[in-house]
Amino acid sequence: MRPAVFAHVNPDGKDPFDRMEDAGIAFVAAAENIAMGTDGAFDVGDFEDLFMDEPECAQNHRGNILNRDLTHVGIGVHHCGDGNLYVTQDFGTFSFDDIRDDPHEYCEGG
Repeated sequence: MRPAVFAHVNPDGKDPFDRMEDAGIAFVAAAENIAMGTDGAFDVGDFEDLFMDEPECAQNHRGNILNRDLTHVGIGVHHCGDGNLYVTQDFGTFSFDDIRDDPHEYCEGG
């Protein structure tokens, strides 16, 4: 039996980008957000609030969500028997044409 793991890198050493490639997703840019909280104490809206209540223009959950170069998202939500709620967000861009090099409207230099 495999141990239960909720992390960006699984016990086989694969990160989200490896898993996307293994699934046949041909991205040119990608990112992942993951979060876990006690079911009942958290709901999906709470995770949204936590993700967005982070510093602007930083490499964090909020930055992944607002990154205009990440044009697609896949979302997973799982209520587990261990009493926890697990949320994943995988973001991707599939064309270099979607990557912008002009400055972001509200973040200096990027």
